[in-house]
Amino acid sequence: PNYDSGFPVDFALVKKRTGTESWWPGARLISGKYLQTNDNAYANVNGSWVFDSNDSWNRDSSFNSDIYNSWMWKRGQGFDVVTYTGFNATESSFAHNLGRVPEMIWLKNLNSAQNWAVGHKGLNGGTNPWNYRILLNSSNATSGANDYWGGTSNTGIQPTSTHFFLGPSWAESNAWNNEYIAFLFASVSGISKVGSYTGNNSSSGPTVTTGFSPRFILIKTLDADN
Repeated sequence: PNYDSGFPVDFALVKKRTGTESWWPGARLISGKYLQTNDNAYANVNGSWVFDSNDSWNRDSSFNSDIYNSWMWKRGQGFDVVTYTGFNATESSFAHNLGRVPEMIWLKNLNSAQNWAVGHKGLNGGTNPWNYRILLNSSNATSGANDYWGGTSNTGIQPTSTHFFLGPSWAESNAWNNEYIAFLFASVSGISKVGSYTGNNSSSGPTVTTGFSPRFILIKTLDADN
């Protein structure tokens, strides 16, 4: 395998260190396929994107470790991966094994070209955040999502420690008989942190406290097209 981890890899991102290539994610539950986090493309088949090792992953000869980096996650405290089939029901609930309330959820349709939809506890300033969504592969700001996360219009249902919820009629998240993958994240002391902050356009701040030394940081503007 190309990338040594020291643990079973359930989710991985690959990025070329130089140039403008895409971010390539793969997951154990869709082994043999890959996606693009900066594109809405459906899951593509590639037999080299395998997760059949307990301490490494991937055997694509084009991914030389001197050129590409891989960031790797294991399901457990603070992170889970779920695959599910869309129901297009008024309110669908889907089980997860995070063991705590998800603070951020990524969703991707595996069958068709649909946006990466993201729910986050900080959307709309943290007020009724599950009435909104933002797109991982787009520069668009946060948008209202009506019943996207279940419930009725503008009353999205906050996920629980065992389930997350989705409403109907969204091809991104719950189209009938479409296959999806969901990545769920939560804060765990010393391991992971999900949060939001207000920028101040200053070289001296703001300071965002995580409680540990992060090895991967993802930042997205919520209220402007960036």
